[in-house]
Amino acid sequence: MTTFLHQVPNDQDQVTLDNYYTNQPITIALDKALTPSQNAQRYFKRYQKLKEAVKYLTDLIEETKATILYLESVETVLNQAGLEEIAEIREELIQTGFIRRRQREKIQKRKKPEQYLASDGKTIIYVGRNNLQNEELTFKMARKEELWFHAKDIPGSHVVISGNLNPSDEVKTDAAELAAYFSKGRLSNLVQVDMIEVKKLNKPTGGKPGFVTYTGQKTLRVTPDPEKIASMKKS
Repeated sequence: MTTFLHQVPNDQDQVTLDNYYTNQPITIALDKALTPSQNAQRYFKRYQKLKEAVKYLTDLIEETKATILYLESVETVLNQAGLEEIAEIREELIQTGFIRRRQREKIQKRKKPEQYLASDGKTIIYVGRNNLQNEELTFKMARKEELWFHAKDIPGSHVVISGNLNPSDEVKTDAAELAAYFSKGRLSNLVQVDMIEVKKLNKPTGGKPGFVTYTGQKTLRVTPDPEKIASMKKS
């Protein structure tokens, strides 16, 4: 409307102008009490409000998607947790604001990620068993050059090959099988698992515990074997 302001009459309740984007005529309602310039400003302010509303709703949708992904990851952990692990999951939900701490309820001491022994008999593989452990393992314990594993596009544990910066294919498979087993795909015959160096992981600002983004990964395909996983567990 601003572009064709010279074509807007005074004391009229509407005007027909060419649409700047489609070159088709469009009829615009006017407030007869306002000048053409004031009518243009009124529409511009309305446009700005709508633009801000769209941005707010877009941000809210993205935030809601992130929350859903996070709660799906918590559900996956709960479905695979033993009794002693549930208290730590509750502590995680308290820290992330989803539930309130009871009066006189003590803060749960956080356990370290679990350790597994690879097939070579010497390489240690760490597995985060909840999102707080995932966060600690990936961003505090792991070295940047170490390899990190996670089931592709589904909730699951962070897995890191510790100390061995040039692991064999067999050790990589061990780590991938751990990531597959401790994921939503545990019961699947074939699970895709992403493998990438820790230094290529990114923690989005304001992201929930355990949430990372990355590009440049390699993807392995493995079948979770409960008996093998049990034999790898370090006491």
